[in-house]
Amino acid sequence: MRHPKLLFITFFIFCSHYTFAQNRIVSIGGTLTEIVFELGLGEKIVGIDATSVYPEEKVKNIKNLGYRQSISMEGIVSLNPDIVLASTKLTPQPLIDSLKKLKVNLVVVKEEDTFESAKEKIKVVANKLNRAEKGKMLISKLEKELSVAKEKASNKEIKKKLVFIYARGGNRIFLSGSETAADKMIQLAGAKNAFDQVKGFKPITTEALIESNPDAVVMLKSGKDSLKNPWSSIKGIEHTTAGKNKNMILVDDLSFLGFGPRSASELIEFSKKIHNL
Repeated sequence: MRHPKLLFITFFIFCSHYTFAQNRIVSIGGTLTEIVFELGLGEKIVGIDATSVYPEEKVKNIKNLGYRQSISMEGIVSLNPDIVLASTKLTPQPLIDSLKKLKVNLVVVKEEDTFESAKEKIKVVANKLNRAEKGKMLISKLEKELSVAKEKASNKEIKKKLVFIYARGGNRIFLSGSETAADKMIQLAGAKNAFDQVKGFKPITTEALIESNPDAVVMLKSGKDSLKNPWSSIKGIEHTTAGKNKNMILVDDLSFLGFGPRSASELIEFSKKIHNL
């Protein structure tokens, strides 16, 4: 029979490892980073990717590993992480394969543009970080907000035509077609995507914009800020209903496109702005 003191020491070491094994978290994916903070574990994050922009005041002090292809295996390993959370949308497959070969404690989290995916992401991350109960609370809050958002959307008798414009400076302006996160949010808000006849994001053209004739333009706040004057930078917009009435709805980058903890709340605010057009 083992000595009681030896058993106690062994048990203590095991518990210590279990409790503190995830003291150093690397998070690749803005929504995953946000979830970690919502779980109350933000102070344990030692590395993030370029899409991790919320909460702004806290993430700016965390090591930024770059964006997609610029994220290196060496950069991640140098941070000596206990766990790496990797979004399927934002982590290149070769990087995932390399981390697996190194036997890094890697959690690959599937991301899709749905609220079911949002709930699953919260559940997976919460369980992996031993915060299952807190995760359930976040999911419950999300479901309640989503119910409110759906009710507001169902009350719209006439669907407004919206166009989502993604901009990163005057030379990088795209229209969102169908099967994008922006398209899903527009539909969920009870509106119509004026550019839904094509799939994905397409470079903006004057003809396509005028033909779609949206009632309002939807833009990320950061996208608008990247243009000196969106009404003059976006060619052809002045010939549309949106341009003539200067109708623009600004949305938050991560909560509008990321399908995370704040997305249902963002959807409620988005619906209100559509109603006020």
